Amino acid sequence: DERLGSLKLMRRLIIPAIPAATKQLLEIATRLKPDAMLMHPLSLGAPSVCEKLGIPYACSNLAPIGWMNPIDR
Repeated sequence: DERLGSLKLMRRLIIPAIPAATKQLLEIATRLKPDAMLMHPLSLGAPSVCEKLGIPYACSNLAPIGWMNPIDR
C-alpha cells in the first residue's frame, strides 16, 4: 500500500515487539555493561535503556531510504 504500508508495518510488527525487545536489551546491557551503543532507528526502546543505565548512544541509518525528506510523499 503506497500510502499506508509503512504505518501498517509499524502497527502490526514493530510496535507490538517493543516491550519484549526493550526488556531483552535491558538484560543484555546490564550484563555486558557496554561503554556506548550504536542503534538502528527502529530500535525504539533502546534510547530508554541507555538513559536508564547511563550509557551514551547514537542512532545511525545505513541506507539512504531511512533519510526522511519533507518533499517526498
